[in-house]
Amino acid sequence: MLSAGDLLDNRYRLDDRIATGGMGDVWRGTDVVLGRTVAVKVLRTAMLEDPEFATRFYGEARMMATFRHPGVVEVYDYASDGDFGGQEKVAYLVMAFVEGEPLSSRVKEGPIPVTETLSIVAQAADALHAAHQAGIVHRDIKPGNLIVKPTGAVILIDFGVARSAALTSVTGLNAIVGTALYMAPEQVAKGDLTPATDVYALGAVAYHCIAGRPPFDGENALQVALRHLEDEPPPLPDHVPVEVRHLIAKAMAKQPSDRFQSAAEFAEAAFAAAGPMDWKRLTGTAMVAPLSPAAPTRAVPRPRNFPPQAPVGPPPVPYTAARSSQPLAQRGLMFAILALFAIAGTLGVVFLLNPTGDKQPTTSPTQQNEQVVEEFPTEASEEAEPSTEVTSRRPVKRSRSASASPSPSLSSASPEPSETTPATTEPTTPATTTPATTTPATQPTTTAPTETEEPEPPVATTTTAGAGGGTAP
Repeated sequence: MLSAGDLLDNRYRLDDRIATGGMGDVWRGTDVVLGRTVAVKVLRTAMLEDPEFATRFYGEARMMATFRHPGVVEVYDYASDGDFGGQEKVAYLVMAFVEGEPLSSRVKEGPIPVTETLSIVAQAADALHAAHQAGIVHRDIKPGNLIVKPTGAVILIDFGVARSAALTSVTGLNAIVGTALYMAPEQVAKGDLTPATDVYALGAVAYHCIAGRPPFDGENALQVALRHLEDEPPPLPDHVPVEVRHLIAKAMAKQPSDRFQSAAEFAEAAFAAAGPMDWKRLTGTAMVAPLSPAAPTRAVPRPRNFPPQAPVGPPPVPYTAARSSQPLAQRGLMFAILALFAIAGTLGVVFLLNPTGDKQPTTSPTQQNEQVVEEFPTEASEEAEPSTEVTSRRPVKRSRSASASPSPSLSSASPEPSETTPATTEPTTPATTTPATTTPATQPTTTAPTETEEPEPPVATTTTAGAGGGTAP
């Protein structure tokens, strides 16, 4: 028999027994190595005689040691066959010591206000959801396993050992009667234990807090447990809001599928029903709601698969903007063509340059005017200002020949059609009648070399359009 002052494994000293249950005793102890206060739960010897239970308890203790949540007690250590100076076989679990009051002590004093009850339920459900996400089902939710800190924060304790306690309660051990008061129907029927089992038990705890009594009572644990299978709990007091009644009724539905689909859904419903509260005062943190710590594990609807979308980029350019950009592109192309023709014309001038100066400078304006006479008949007669008229008509095509009869100046340029051919960029079909008329159409740039002798003709030559000779538009 353990007593105060015993030292487990030369490390954990038992100071005060703070609780006694069907599975063992809970002690406030001291870790003499680290110098901190701990809670030590020592299992009864009878429990250790069942190898299956001992193995399950050890495995779930290991699982809880890796689980962290602000609303769940932290597990520090586990040991069996500890040496405490006696011959009795022992196994124990070392946990964080939580300063606070068990909810079981609060409910003994009478009903708890609805708002405070909803706060307790919301926090406990939030912690349960985190445990469920980790694959852990508590299986023994009851007021004695909920510690309310002075700030109002709620801590869940006794994870991993509840299943055996529940099964034992049905057999009639008086020490486990407390578990039967909040046992889910499927738990009584030895069915599958799922997260919905914890939701039912927490709903029964909420009922007890508000009504001031458990939902069912009886002469023994078995009778109480069977009532969870067959009976409906009495109505809650009249002052309880309708939404709170519905919330508890849904949590305590006989069929697991009719309850909240997750502890997170239960927590959200309790939080919404509680309304505005001073969560900072209750939890001792700056959180606006108790659900914040478990937000990453809160139930979220499964995202739907949408067809892939085009990557996000700049907005499409309006059609009007695209149209307005076309002239700019055309102008750029036109300038490039002009530059090429200018270079070709310059090369042609150098190639055709004659040191004797036989070419007549007066033939170029006349010839150019005759080339554009078909496109602009009204301007062909204005030979006095060829540069002005031709400059304004750059887009005129150069492949077409004038229909008018050649002038004397044009005939003087006809004897040299072969020399102008290298400077042209477009093929020309020779005429069948008069060579003089076809030669200007092929390339009237033979007079271009003479324009270098006078200041005015070069200007007209570089600005004229449609006559060829490297000055194309």
